[in-house]
Amino acid sequence: MIADRRGARRIAAAVLAVGVVLLTASCAAGQHAATADEVPAIDGTHGSVGSMQLEGVAIHAPGASAFPAGASVQLAIVIVNIGNSADTLTNVSSPAFSGWGIVKTIAATSTSVPSAGTPTSIPAGGSLSLGLQNLGANSASSPQTLVLSSLAKRTSPLYPGSSVKITFNFAKAGATTLTVPVQLSSAPNGASIPAPSSSSIGA
Repeated sequence: MIADRRGARRIAAAVLAVGVVLLTASCAAGQHAATADEVPAIDGTHGSVGSMQLEGVAIHAPGASAFPAGASVQLAIVIVNIGNSADTLTNVSSPAFSGWGIVKTIAATSTSVPSAGTPTSIPAGGSLSLGLQNLGANSASSPQTLVLSSLAKRTSPLYPGSSVKITFNFAKAGATTLTVPVQLSSAPNGASIPAPSSSSIGA
């Protein structure tokens, strides 16, 4: 069992290491590199419940200055099962959104309205990566992305740098609630991004 857990931890560490390497690689590319003017993303949060570990959890940055009411958001997450049996992600909920679903990454947009979430199994000692994109030429993006749909009017607009409460339910491990950040971005055409009225939404 200890060996299985060590193997699962190595999987999580390897996935996260890819992101760290790609973020730091741009620093060595020179001040005139295309990435020199990019705003770095907020580090994702993490948590665990039972044998399930959730790593690098973050909402993708909006394409505009903020997500408006009714928008759908894409979530980046790596779920690692360090247990001895498979477990299933049965539900993802938030007071800021009305639904969730897992869609093909290529089809995920701010207007995506996924059908009701489909339970997704994570094997013992395995992992599930969702919403990991732009990982570089030597790393494939996640084929699927978790989407939260229909941002509530009372919690909009949702700005980069703010956060929302999201609960992840598993069939065996139970539920855990994380405060998930929205990654930072530059507003289009160099416009400034108004400061959010609250640093935490859906608390």
